[in-house]
Amino acid sequence: MLYHLDEPRTVINEARRVLRQGGLFVASTGRRDDSPELLPVAAPTTFDAEEAPGLVAEVFGTVEVESWDAPLVVLRDRDEVARYLVQHLADPSLGDGVSLPLTLTKRGSLVWARKQN
Repeated sequence: MLYHLDEPRTVINEARRVLRQGGLFVASTGRRDDSPELLPVAAPTTFDAEEAPGLVAEVFGTVEVESWDAPLVVLRDRDEVARYLVQHLADPSLGDGVSLPLTLTKRGSLVWARKQN
């Protein structure tokens, strides 16, 4: 949910503050070009996979990033396509004419950081 915030660094700072020594912070977020078979490239957010590692590193220092870029979701019918688009705040007409079943490439990252001191 960090991409909903104007300043996610504030929340990341608070997470670091409340973690005990050695505590683990993990955030997950999508890339701007997630689901390219169906969605246009999204506008940058305050916390997307392109920005997240740098933001977390500003607060925690060292980070590890585990990215995914794979065909992970299959939409089998028009209703599933329409629901997927609505859930992503996209125009359901983007699904008009796609071949079914439609396999979507999901792209994003997990960002891991430990509180060192």
